[in-house]
Amino acid sequence: MDSVSPTASLIPWQPSFPDGGVEAGYEALDANQQLQQAMEERAQLEVHLGQVMGSLKQLQMEKDQHAENLKGESALWWQRMREMSEQVHALREETVHSMSRVQELETILAELRNQMAESHPWSPQQGAQPSCEAALLRGPVSQSPALMAVDERR
Repeated sequence: MDSVSPTASLIPWQPSFPDGGVEAGYEALDANQQLQQAMEERAQLEVHLGQVMGSLKQLQMEKDQHAENLKGESALWWQRMREMSEQVHALREETVHSMSRVQELETILAELRNQMAESHPWSPQQGAQPSCEAALLRGPVSQSPALMAVDERR
């Protein structure tokens, strides 16, 4: 076997250092490698931070856009609710008016029936209601006092 000289470097690519020998060289090399690795990692982190910041800006813009959309939809929803409320109110008023009108017409109908019964009574034994001639003799219904009262109220 060949003998190795004590002054020869054990690792050919690593220089020997006169002040501390091979071990001091490892320490210096490790510190340089660690510094280089730290600088590379920092550069990667800065790139990643830039990407994260870009994503954050994009998300903030999307959030703002969604907020604007929600505002618009909310305003539209409230407008629709107002319109529907107004329609419900109008329908209630129309219903009250219609019910009042139906009661009024029922009252008029009852008055007309009473007038017809008083002016031309017929008995059930006669068999039927008054003939068409009898109805014509009574005069047009539009001249009835009850209908005239309704027309005056309008």
